[in-house]
Amino acid sequence: MQLPPFPLHKYIFTVKLSEPGNLPEYKGSMFRGAFGWAFRGAVCLTKQPVCDNCMLKSNCSYFTVFETEAPNNDIPYLRGVKKVPHPFIMQPPLSQDRHFNSGDTLEVTLSIFGKYSSMLPFFIYSYIKMGEDGLTSRRIKFSLESIDSLDESKNRTRIYDRNSNVILENGEQIDIHKVALGYPSGVKRAVLDFVSPLRMIEKNITLRNPGQLTKDVLLSSILRRYKTLNHFFNHGQPDAFPERLSWDNLTISENTVKFYDWERYSSRQKTSMQMGGYLGKLVLEGEIDNIVPLLKIGEYINAGKNSVFGLGKYNLFLD
Repeated sequence: MQLPPFPLHKYIFTVKLSEPGNLPEYKGSMFRGAFGWAFRGAVCLTKQPVCDNCMLKSNCSYFTVFETEAPNNDIPYLRGVKKVPHPFIMQPPLSQDRHFNSGDTLEVTLSIFGKYSSMLPFFIYSYIKMGEDGLTSRRIKFSLESIDSLDESKNRTRIYDRNSNVILENGEQIDIHKVALGYPSGVKRAVLDFVSPLRMIEKNITLRNPGQLTKDVLLSSILRRYKTLNHFFNHGQPDAFPERLSWDNLTISENTVKFYDWERYSSRQKTSMQMGGYLGKLVLEGEIDNIVPLLKIGEYINAGKNSVFGLGKYNLFLD
């Protein structure tokens, strides 16, 4: 099968704390929230509190990344999508440690889809501003020490360091479609190890019971997210899968996920929000060959809701 490239760039941002402090157990919301504020503060010219009536929004990099509205259409998998998905995923360090000392380092993985990798300098500058502004309400400051680019084999190439303050290159491009189709046949078993909370919502209700995480719920969610990202960030190019991808002859042979409950405070909405999800392993067995490409793509794009915070990250193991 020949498909147009679907590019993604993946980076490791290494930050060093300038002072001691306590951080949340799950740090995705903290980094994502601070990043959004820093990005807006760095590029917004009008300083209006909301973007809706801003005359500059069509040419604003913040609005393009965070607020662009989805055009009206009748595409089934885009029903209910009011805004274009964020063109990035911010994967926080997965350690649940809370107390950190001055000089401790943290690694944040940033994946950027499609043409938005050209905006890497904005992301870097926003991280530098984040460090100057500080994290959490206690304003724990940090410095952006370095950035490495990752390739498909997870090899690292240094593209930025604090001393030179120069971006050497844009980094290695990963083709999601190539990754999806480059797998051996004969797979009979797939292990999905969810290392950040998988947040699933059906009919506006958050799924909490492990038994509610069925193969249909999970695989439909990954497929819909992939099709949505491919539509918006790959120039509407054909996707890798037929209209009806069958997983009828698959079974979940093992389900050891548990619901992890956590909440985040939204400074924008001025309220606490429940953000819990599943952690643990799910094992699929049976005629699995035709969905392996989807599962491999899911490793790169995450699954479920609120993936921009790094939720729904899993590691895939195939037998």
